[in-house]
Amino acid sequence: MRRIFAIFFIPSLFALPLAFVAPETARAQTDAQVEITSIDAQDFPQISALVDVYDANGGFTSGLQPGDLTAYEDGQPRPVDTLTESATPVQMVVAINPGPGLAVRDANAVQRFTHLVEALSGWVSAQPAGARDDLSLVSLSGSLITHANIKDWFVSLDSFKPDFRNTTPNLQTLSIALDTANAAVPQPGMKRAILFITPHMDDPNIENAIAPLIQTALDSKIRVFVWFVDAEEYFVTASASAFKSLAQQTSGSFFAFSGKEAFPDLDLSLTALRHTYLLTYTSSLSTSGEHSLGIQVESPQGTLLTLDKNFSVDIQPPNPIFISPPLQIMRQPAAEDPYNAEALIPAQQVIEIIVEFPDGHPRELRQTSLYVDGQMVAENTSEPFEKFVWDLSAYDKSSQHEIIVKAEDELGLQKSSIGIPITLTVTKPPGGLQALLARYRSYLVLGAIGLARRRLTVT
Repeated sequence: MRRIFAIFFIPSLFALPLAFVAPETARAQTDAQVEITSIDAQDFPQISALVDVYDANGGFTSGLQPGDLTAYEDGQPRPVDTLTESATPVQMVVAINPGPGLAVRDANAVQRFTHLVEALSGWVSAQPAGARDDLSLVSLSGSLITHANIKDWFVSLDSFKPDFRNTTPNLQTLSIALDTANAAVPQPGMKRAILFITPHMDDPNIENAIAPLIQTALDSKIRVFVWFVDAEEYFVTASASAFKSLAQQTSGSFFAFSGKEAFPDLDLSLTALRHTYLLTYTSSLSTSGEHSLGIQVESPQGTLLTLDKNFSVDIQPPNPIFISPPLQIMRQPAAEDPYNAEALIPAQQVIEIIVEFPDGHPRELRQTSLYVDGQMVAENTSEPFEKFVWDLSAYDKSSQHEIIVKAEDELGLQKSSIGIPITLTVTKPPGGLQALLARYRSYLVLGAIGLARRRLTVT
């Protein structure tokens, strides 16, 4: 109670009655904070994370830009590439703790609980088509409907007719609600909330009894909004104080309803839970395993830091593979010049490869290199990386060779292919006078014809 007084007791209220010091509607006051809710490394080296930033009142901080955030990957700063604010649905459990206080009727014979259902009906009607909130309804006896859409959930609420007058409220309803809210969310980034509807409780030990439930809510990051439905005389009881503490510590809110107060706007209460940031940055990791991510935010509330959150990623070097490499290459004179030992063909051989990423994270290549017998004979430092031209002009003898290709990605990770043996067969034309005569036969014939004509002319 001392914390509530510090927030709401201001000098201008010194002269007011004590009942106004703890108002019927109290909202939590917390420190500004930033939190990573999930990390996705499937598109490595691009890492994405869902980040929530809250001000000291628990409200979501909108309007941040990429330059306002810095990612710390294993403690090393990385610039944020993109930052997108988006709307998210809420996973909410409405927990009705039945008791006589909900059954009391007003001058028109309308139960307090009926007024409450009408308020929730108005909230349901105001929801947009296609609303994707995940809703559950629980009570003292257990779950009535779980993880349903808003229309099915309200049908269950509208048909809920417990025996309020003959039921003693207790904290079992809140415990069931916490268990239900702790279920896995159907969409990353969804926040959890409980709307706890309860009359007063006469448990003299309620502060101690509720403490572990508050801790469970804090550990699970569940905001609890309390609608305290009972007579005004119970607004300052020990149970009311305990429920205010529950709302305050979990960054929820407390509202007391005796039958004449206006219900708060539930959408307004949930606004802070309906937003998140999607952040992306380019990783510099080069080793597989578990790594940590922290986020620093320069916000209107000052510099905020998250607790580091761990994530795992599989990182393997690129794997170059030859595509149908030639196992044998024949070098020989061209058909049109079969006796030319200086112009053997082919003079070059095209070698093609593909580069796979066994870790499932395709990324840019920095270099590919072709090695023959351990010596680099060709390299690519830009596209296309998958094709090499091997110069064969220096090979004038038959020989055996081994080719290997190496690939290096943008992270500096390297891997070589398996070696492929290639037989290079060199066929040279025949030499000597016979070859010389055969190679220049046409020229000799033309020369002889010319010489014969000249002699005939002279004669």
